[in-house]
Amino acid sequence: MSYQDFKRPDSPPSTSYTVEVTSSEVFKELADLDRKKLGSEDYLGFVAFWEGGDDYKHILREVSAFAKKRIHDALVFGEIPLGQSDRNPEQLEKSLQIYKAYL
Repeated sequence: MSYQDFKRPDSPPSTSYTVEVTSSEVFKELADLDRKKLGSEDYLGFVAFWEGGDDYKHILREVSAFAKKRIHDALVFGEIPLGQSDRNPEQLEKSLQIYKAYL
């Protein structure tokens, strides 16, 4: 599986970017904004969308915002709940395929 298998139709792929945050207040504001965008195409990739029990949580913590955004978008487009505990067995399998394609 590759990114193309999970790409949102009629939507360009995520754009890679670097944001240098100058203060904790600015980061908190960005994180608060991003939390509100979870589940939408406007999610930026700053905050976690996974749960504590997610199989890939340790890896997801370390990847770029770009990778988090791509995985998030593939899950949302695939109508897979962002929380692992909310997924049925078929959704769990598809989410693992998405993680493997992006990580």
